[in-house]
Amino acid sequence: MSDAQPGAPSDPQPDPGPARRPDAPSDPKPPVEPARHQDTRPAAAGVGPVVRVLDAVAGLLAGGMLVVGVGLLLAQLLAPALVSAAGWGTATGPGWVPVLAHLLVGLAGEVVFRTRHRRTAAVRVLADAAVVVAALAVIAWAWWP
Repeated sequence: MSDAQPGAPSDPQPDPGPARRPDAPSDPKPPVEPARHQDTRPAAAGVGPVVRVLDAVAGLLAGGMLVVGVGLLLAQLLAPALVSAAGWGTATGPGWVPVLAHLLVGLAGEVVFRTRHRRTAAVRVLADAAVVVAALAVIAWAWWP
């Protein structure tokens, strides 16, 4: 048997909620928005496209310097043994100074790139420019005769 009362509609009606007091205002108060914290990232707002392009160039150069530095490190460590084992004579590898220069500039550039959101736009531009200049200096020193 059905529990429906005689004369009641077949579709249940939603519960109207608690009874309102007659002296209560008809419009409920709007919900209170949570307090917003001030943005702690000063460089997040107002950074133009030129700064973003400079960020990207500095990040790409830093990443490239790390990749080349790891490759040079592997060549420095493995070249003497592999070349000698192949019977091609002795090899010394690229040298420790170019390896360390690539790795240090790459690591410093990655630190600048990863922490860019904490800096103001002016500091970002100076840091990115320093990374670009350092990377170009290492490339010019290590690769051009």
